[in-house]
Amino acid sequence: MSEFHRTRDYWHFWAGEAERGFSPVYAAISRRIGDDPALQALCDQRKPHQPPANLLFAAVHFLLLDGRNDPLSEFYPHLGGRNDADPEAAFPLFRDFCLRHEGEIRALIAARVTNTNEVRRSTYLMPLLHDAWREAGKPLHLVEMGPSAGLNLVLDRYAYRYRTQEGEGMAIGDARAPLLLDAEWRGPMRAIAIPPIARRIGLELNPVDLAREDDRRWLKALLWPGRTERFHRLDAALAAAVYNPPEIRPGSAVDTLEQALSEAAPDTVPVVMHSVVMYQFAPELHQAFADIMARTSLQRLVMEVSCEYDGKGFPMVISRHENGSATARCVGEAHQHGEWLSWNDAS
Repeated sequence: MSEFHRTRDYWHFWAGEAERGFSPVYAAISRRIGDDPALQALCDQRKPHQPPANLLFAAVHFLLLDGRNDPLSEFYPHLGGRNDADPEAAFPLFRDFCLRHEGEIRALIAARVTNTNEVRRSTYLMPLLHDAWREAGKPLHLVEMGPSAGLNLVLDRYAYRYRTQEGEGMAIGDARAPLLLDAEWRGPMRAIAIPPIARRIGLELNPVDLAREDDRRWLKALLWPGRTERFHRLDAALAAAVYNPPEIRPGSAVDTLEQALSEAAPDTVPVVMHSVVMYQFAPELHQAFADIMARTSLQRLVMEVSCEYDGKGFPMVISRHENGSATARCVGEAHQHGEWLSWNDAS
């Protein structure tokens, strides 16, 4: 496994990510971890392709969410901490907590993975699915890669409100929905509607069982302190999904994808959806995914909608797989957590 997580460069890079994610506490702690081999070593036994910083911060957060009375909680506003706590003062308490709970933290990092926990991603997935439906002209047989608990797989259960900087707005969905998601729409706004979804299947190597308290707590632990509204959204989404969860099939997404696509009814179009998940795939799995899409497209049209990091940002892409080949078009870009989307496709 790569030792990059034991370098200052990695932790300073992640500090920048935390700053862009409006988490000054995580940013300050991460910079100090860059010079702390003992804390870096806690991540040695993580599963392949798992991001060490996310896992370390989530493991600590997971234990704090268990109701432990620890001074470190002062830096987590949703746990009763202060919004104005000095981020630079957090590191000594964080380090002390890690060393006191080293065994538990190592076990969590070895067993857990990063899971999809930001339901606001549905704000950019919804217009992508709308265009896939409009292009195919059939109800969707939706297959999501790496859905975790499937909170974005049931995106048609939510209401949406989009707004522009100029004050223009658009609302879609049932106003009585249990969760209202909002996002900034950059550029000219275009009309969208919630497409019909005939069936939905999630393919997840490490599925989240919403009936388990510790699985729900792990999803919350992956959220960053300082963004209390994200915790409120997650709580609402969990409440909406727990009584009628979507179908999640355990196992490698690549191993289960072909079967899931083959189950699409003739009067539907298979649509593969994935967002901020493909970075966890080894190169050979990327090739296996492409091969499956090509084979399936020899029998019928398959659509794909995605929003994945490309080294610079998160482009929104709609791909059409047909007759063994694929045609992709980038329709814009989005904030990885769904705070805004920029649609630049005129079709």
